[in-house]
Amino acid sequence: MTQSKNLRFLNAANFPKTYLKHLAAILIFISFESSLVLVLKPDIGLWEFVLYYLLELATFYINLYGIMPLANVRGREVRFTLCLLFLIIIFCYFRIGLLKVLYPVLFDQTVNSGNMDKMIARAAWRGIYIIGLSIVYWMFKRDKKAALDKKQLEVDKMEALAEKRRIEVSLLQMQLEPHLITNVLAFIYGKIELTAPDAALAVDRLAELMKHSTTDVISINRVPVSEEIEGLKTLIAIHDSLANSPLFVDLQIEQNEGQADILIPPNLLTTFIDNIFTHGVVDNPEAPARVKISVDNTLFNFRCENSKSKKDFKGRGLGMSNVKSILSYFYREQFQLEIIESDDYYSLDLKIAL
Repeated sequence: MTQSKNLRFLNAANFPKTYLKHLAAILIFISFESSLVLVLKPDIGLWEFVLYYLLELATFYINLYGIMPLANVRGREVRFTLCLLFLIIIFCYFRIGLLKVLYPVLFDQTVNSGNMDKMIARAAWRGIYIIGLSIVYWMFKRDKKAALDKKQLEVDKMEALAEKRRIEVSLLQMQLEPHLITNVLAFIYGKIELTAPDAALAVDRLAELMKHSTTDVISINRVPVSEEIEGLKTLIAIHDSLANSPLFVDLQIEQNEGQADILIPPNLLTTFIDNIFTHGVVDNPEAPARVKISVDNTLFNFRCENSKSKKDFKGRGLGMSNVKSILSYFYREQFQLEIIESDDYYSLDLKIAL
């Protein structure tokens, strides 16, 4: 939609420039021909030139915009040829008609002397000449447009490739470093399992989250929604283990049997949950943070809402920026992300058409 609007805007912006180019070309053409005729026949009036050239200009543009587009349509070859012949005939008819009106004596002399065929031939030659100029100009415009389209296609391919690489980097940025951290977590868990079971539980949950977060996002672009939901549950449990007071996060899952295999990009929802714990109030039982995920055959819906914390924590916005880029890359216009925010409230509603 945006691209088509831009094209219309560009066409409208270029219209005055194109109009002036056509006008300049017409004036140069008429000036050149009329100067030759005036030298050979200085008694011809200017208004007579106007009538002839109006007919020729009309023929030129009728062929350019009315007939030549048929040349690009398969199956219209016969119609295209007949239209060209008909235009030449109409041109001859009107040109001879102008000759009869402007020079009735000369016209009668030509007819009486049996040179009517020559008059028709001259008119036909002039019509073919004008139509030929129109065809040459149309072919020039067509070839120029084809070259521009080819160049634009190459630019679009390069931009698409660059966007793909950027999305891959964004997905990788949302992952945790896998091997070293996993090994360290296993070492810590083994050391504290008996002496600090609460801490061991937090480490075990973090290790589970690592398994989900280290998906090979380059070769596996999407994961089952059930895995993403389990990752969110683990992330919430980790925050619960780290908190000094009870957390109140209401997580609701609505999905029918068989819908757990629906695929979405990995770690897509992690940023939303992180933002709740970073910027939201999660320790108020009277106003718990709410997270709802619903899945059916046609729509994936994620919604969260929470009160905002009074702590002044300013992030760089990379997480949300990456999520929006990933959504645009995978779903283009098949998703809707709506955020409502005030000084003390925040809600996010994501809908993806499946």
